[in-house]
Amino acid sequence: MSYGLLYLGNSGVGKTWLVNLTLGKEAFRAAYESSSVTKTTEYVDVTVTYSRGPVMTRLFNIPGLIENNQEAIEHNKVEIQKAFVQRPVSVVVFVLSVTGGRIRDEDMVAFEALNKSYRLKPDSLCIVVNQLNKKKRTPDYERETKLRIESLTGIPSLPIAFINEVDDDDVAGRQDALATLLQVIETRLPAQHEKHHDIQLQLDQIKKAKEEVKAKQEEFDRMKAAMEAEAAKKLAEIEALKNKPPQVVHVYHPPPSHRRKWYKF
Repeated sequence: MSYGLLYLGNSGVGKTWLVNLTLGKEAFRAAYESSSVTKTTEYVDVTVTYSRGPVMTRLFNIPGLIENNQEAIEHNKVEIQKAFVQRPVSVVVFVLSVTGGRIRDEDMVAFEALNKSYRLKPDSLCIVVNQLNKKKRTPDYERETKLRIESLTGIPSLPIAFINEVDDDDVAGRQDALATLLQVIETRLPAQHEKHHDIQLQLDQIKKAKEEVKAKQEEFDRMKAAMEAEAAKKLAEIEALKNKPPQVVHVYHPPPSHRRKWYKF
């Protein structure tokens, strides 16, 4: 039996686009309109070609988790469970999106709810930060965002794929995105996932959960700013020492009359 490749995350983060990218064809509808939002769990059995060779895989296109009404949330919980039941041995790809380059609070709320329910195995889990604006990414963006995600999830050394926004007619961009995605996925080992309890996510609790994530992000920002300030201070001290003029050392030489005389008896 093939193992599963489960793309999880909220609606609008680009899961369907990533599934189609992995397949190399538009197997599932993906568009930026409300009618295109995935409502039921879909799948296709394919052979995914990694650097180590082809692997039989069931790719799932799964609805998001957080919605604006409880009925939709409960429906999505059931659809997510369908994928885990069909392929309990899976690699999980959790997809995040950003606002102004910053991880969205609601995406971390969804991750925490899923992780508590299924206890996602770190060796079979990877993260995708999707729909990035390539022109606005700073040189340190990936390193800083990786540290932020590890801080928010509490999981060290998570492999993360950073995927830029790609136009439909940008063939080279799609190829680069696919290579980046598969390079991360193939480092993961399929593992058995079981639901330990129902996904605990109620509409009236989401606002509070988002505020808690926001507080964690702000604490991370404060720690980052403090570390940067300390590093800048140390660098300034080093530069000051490098630019400091050499000191003149005066050596006192006493006149001959003050020198000790030695007598031989």
